[in-house]
Amino acid sequence: MTPTNTSPILRNSTLVLPVAALGAAVLSWDHAAGAAASGALMLANLWALSVLGPRLVVAIARDEPVGLWVAALVAKFALVAVALVLLAKIVPPIAIAIGFVPLLAGTLITALQLAQQPFLGEA
Repeated sequence: MTPTNTSPILRNSTLVLPVAALGAAVLSWDHAAGAAASGALMLANLWALSVLGPRLVVAIARDEPVGLWVAALVAKFALVAVALVLLAKIVPPIAIAIGFVPLLAGTLITALQLAQQPFLGEA
């Protein structure tokens, strides 16, 4: 985690979201709004995973009950699925696809940033 305790992939994906929405504006403003909404949903999903995932892993490692974290993850997946279906009814399909671009670009940018750092134990 970074000093601000945010996932680098989440941070980089958030920075790419406006670029993706502006790119969708080339098609129409409806596409741009749809891409922004879809991207925001994907970022919320990524944030929830970044919060719930580590807590589930820690609970498993400490041999603690994991029911709460598993239930929260299942509920999150259900909510995201329902929200995506509802969003698909009101925005163009290409806008939803463009909303996924920030996750892909954020992951690639983070991988490139980490590839420039030396491995642990190297000088």
